[in-house]
Amino acid sequence: MTDPKPTPTSDETEPTLAAPSPEASTDAPATSSDPVEPVGDGELPAWARTELDRARREAANYRSRLRQTEESLTENKKSLEDLEKSRAGLEVDLARAQVAGRHALPDELAALLTATSVDELEKQAETLAKYTSGTATAPTGGLDPSASNDESDPVAIAKQIRAERY
Repeated sequence: MTDPKPTPTSDETEPTLAAPSPEASTDAPATSSDPVEPVGDGELPAWARTELDRARREAANYRSRLRQTEESLTENKKSLEDLEKSRAGLEVDLARAQVAGRHALPDELAALLTATSVDELEKQAETLAKYTSGTATAPTGGLDPSASNDESDPVAIAKQIRAERY
């Protein structure tokens, strides 16, 4: 079932392009690079102007959204680069701390590790470890808490004092 198409009246017919006249061909040859003369909005029917305005608003909206997206993309790329640099620095710091811990280097000597690769850090740490006692000890205040001293036993001291008095 096909609908019969109504035939347009003479007022509704669309303009057709006429064959170029011989006079037009003698003036200037038409090339594809020649600009097309824009049709003014006053020459268009109301419905066409409405559609044209809507299309222009939509295109402007897309252009502004594109600019915003491009700006956002640029900011995100800069932020990503900064984060990658920070991550790389933190990875090197972590590797230094791990190497210094494996070789029992005190903090003062661990600060001297300047290499950026793990192999180079290992070589530097081995060299520095040659000049240390091998164990990193925390300061104890001059007393060795692991040393047993019978004189500090309060029960033994009390017995000794009583024996001396009587």
